[in-house]
Amino acid sequence: MTGFLFPSALDEAADRLEADRDAVPWSERLSLASGLRSALSDTAHRDSAMRLVRILADDPKWEVRREVALLLSVVPDDAFAGLAAKLTDDTNGWVQRAAQQSVQRRSRSGGSGRRRGTIPEIAADIDALEMRYGKAVAANIGQLAMKLYDAMAGRAAHEMLNILTPLQADVRRLRSETRQGAGEGEEVINGMIDRLDYLEHYVKDMREYSQMLATERSPARLEEVVDEACRLVTENLRSAGHDPEQVEFASTVDPTIVFPMVRHQMVSAVRNVLMNAYQAVFVRHGRGDGGRVDLNASLVRDTEVLIVVEDDGIGLSPEDLEVLRALVPGGRSRKRTGTGFGLPVVQRCVQLHGGEFTIDSVEQNGTTVTISLPLEES
Repeated sequence: MTGFLFPSALDEAADRLEADRDAVPWSERLSLASGLRSALSDTAHRDSAMRLVRILADDPKWEVRREVALLLSVVPDDAFAGLAAKLTDDTNGWVQRAAQQSVQRRSRSGGSGRRRGTIPEIAADIDALEMRYGKAVAANIGQLAMKLYDAMAGRAAHEMLNILTPLQADVRRLRSETRQGAGEGEEVINGMIDRLDYLEHYVKDMREYSQMLATERSPARLEEVVDEACRLVTENLRSAGHDPEQVEFASTVDPTIVFPMVRHQMVSAVRNVLMNAYQAVFVRHGRGDGGRVDLNASLVRDTEVLIVVEDDGIGLSPEDLEVLRALVPGGRSRKRTGTGFGLPVVQRCVQLHGGEFTIDSVEQNGTTVTISLPLEES
């Protein structure tokens, strides 16, 4: 009974179980549980499938409950919190472990397949924390989340006002000069275009950070990821009026490195690190005066992928380095250009792949960024 075609068949099975569960052999109940995954992914079957899931989650046989626990990665968001709390606290260790693994899988894949991060979904996540750890812990986490949101929203508003205020002044000035038939109209327009370009860049980076969620991984060659990231960096620099050819760039990537990854996220992480390196070089050396960026990717003891990006750019003082290491989205040191979202995007990608991310820098001497990705986690 694993291949249901109609919700009525699911409802019929639920009716039988509610009427007399013991009349249904436990092997059939196990088969029912193991066959619900595809039904849960189909909106036409989801409500009927969830009715069965709730019944089978209380089954006396741990083997049946374990199959239900494996479904936590695909159940609808509004049902996830209660089921997760129930099954992760099950009296049977096999059920607990299956539930924990399924919750982790759900977290890495970004939820039940729909875009996560809406207010009801966040509230459901906090409810799940309350069920598992208590009201006080959930309340503290909620308060910390609000503080982080307030900080990010305040920083974003401040940054946008810094762009919009002079932009409004430029528009008024341009209107006045146009009416008078004189003035420095072209210079004003160029300034407006620069501010609008930065505003667009800022909003896009903020959106990229907010949507940086893990999805299904698949094996990919790191060499191809680096090549694509380099191509994007070259295009971005040229569109901004820089000549990347003026910077000496060396890339050494072990061509045998292939591991499961969220490819677009890994491309984004490498691109952001390289963009920061080039920008630091341009700040120190200017346009057309040289500079160096090196990228090296290697396999360490067949258990770890190490990606190291070094530049001889402007570098950072200890104080600015401390600010940067905090990796607050939208935060920038005094000597760095960009929007402040690039390195937080890198950190989020690395964390989602179970890795670590470090920054070392010496003022007027350059910066080194190291990404370490464990192959076992990947």
